[in-house]
Amino acid sequence: MSLTERRLSRRIRYRSQIEYFVWNDRKTARTTDISASGLFLATEELLPLGAMLTLRLTVPGSPRPFTVLGRVSRVVLGGKGFDTGLGIRFLDISPDRADLIASFAGAHASA
Repeated sequence: MSLTERRLSRRIRYRSQIEYFVWNDRKTARTTDISASGLFLATEELLPLGAMLTLRLTVPGSPRPFTVLGRVSRVVLGGKGFDTGLGIRFLDISPDRADLIASFAGAHASA
């Protein structure tokens, strides 16, 4: 099964600076894409597969930032055409927040 077939929801390019926390250690990184089930963080500060982190997100249409628990599902070392960073799967996103991201992704998906 390909990565595209395994995706649970539509993914779009979304570049935004976000905060995330590994335990009490606050960090920032840039997202490159987002879907209702996760996002990609472009960062040189790699974490191991399965590592847990808390993300603070702001998505257009959201009245304020919200937090979501995530798990590292992919580590990318980068290279030609690829950012170094982390694929993050959302673990406890509320249905209304997932719907908000899905609506945003659907409205901004390239045809």
